Amino acid sequence: MKTIEIYPGRIVQAYQEADLPMLRHAGLAAEHIWLEEWERQGCHDEGSCCLGKGFEVYFLPPRAKRPQTRMIARCDFVQGNVSAYKTAGPVRDFFKEWGIMADYNDGVMD
Repeated sequence: MKTIEIYPGRIVQAYQEADLPMLRHAGLAAEHIWLEEWERQGCHDEGSCCLGKGFEVYFLPPRAKRPQTRMIARCDFVQGNVSAYKTAGPVRDFFKEWGIMADYNDGVMD
C-alpha cells in the first residue's frame, strides 16, 4: 500500500499488486455479508435501477503514477440503489475491521 496525493488536499491509500490477494478474499467475504444483510432486511428492491454499485479502493498499477479505482465488492443481487445503500453498513464495518480503506459507489443509473 502506498500513500498518494491524488489532487491537492486529497491523500489516499492506494493498494498495489501485492495487496490484490487480500483484497479479493476480503471482497468475496464482504459480498457474502452484504447479501445476508439484504436478506435479513427482507429482500426489498427500492430505488433507481443502478449498475456498478459496490465498494471500491484506489489501486496503483505497476509503473503507474496515478491510482485508479477498483471495485472489490459488488452489489449485483439487487437493482435498487436505495436497498443497496441501506444494507451496506455491515460491509463498511467489515472493511474497517480489516483496515481496508474502501469507499461506497452508488453506480450509474440504468
